[in-house]
Amino acid sequence: MDTEVVQERGPRLGRWAAVGVGVLALATTGAGNPPMEVDPWETLEYEGSGDTVLMVDQHDDPRIATVTYDGERHFSVWAVDPRGENQDLLVNTTGRYEGTVLYNVLVGEELAALDISATGPWRIELKPLADTDEWGEGEDSYSGTGDDVVWLMWEPEGFSVLDISHSGERHFSVWAYADQDRDLLVNTRGDYEGQARLPAGSFLLEISAEGDWRIDR
Repeated sequence: MDTEVVQERGPRLGRWAAVGVGVLALATTGAGNPPMEVDPWETLEYEGSGDTVLMVDQHDDPRIATVTYDGERHFSVWAVDPRGENQDLLVNTTGRYEGTVLYNVLVGEELAALDISATGPWRIELKPLADTDEWGEGEDSYSGTGDDVVWLMWEPEGFSVLDISHSGERHFSVWAYADQDRDLLVNTRGDYEGQARLPAGSFLLEISAEGDWRIDR
């Protein structure tokens, strides 16, 4: 990684790490052998084509996975734990895909492999949370397309009301993460327009979508 970037984001990584001791790093409290240590700044990059069981450097720190796929048929990515059991379905779609998803967020979760079902080429980057997209303090809205993970650079006082909209035909959900909890703000299918309460202390949003979405505060 570029030295300049490391210096710029160094103080912020401490913030992510401190927060991770709460909800996101609850995985570290699970029983069993400790995972391999992965440099907290390191991005693990993989690419291939077709069905693949991809062994990765085992780790339990919360991270994001940026995934791209160039194919016309079904595409899915399962996170697999050290026992060889499915841990979380990160991606499940048909056709081309580009998105960012969160993993290693629940108690006992620890990534050891990715089970990929595909008929075309794919690329996966396992990135530190420091690379998460930011919703700036001075911004009243945030919008995107498809799956994404968003770090809130502002903190809700009490609870905040969010106006949320989605234009698409398939599943749409929004999770909010706080220090010791997470809340499902929206869970629906198809076009959506409505309001949801953002709990106090929330710092991270996880959006699952296949269409355009917008969140206003």
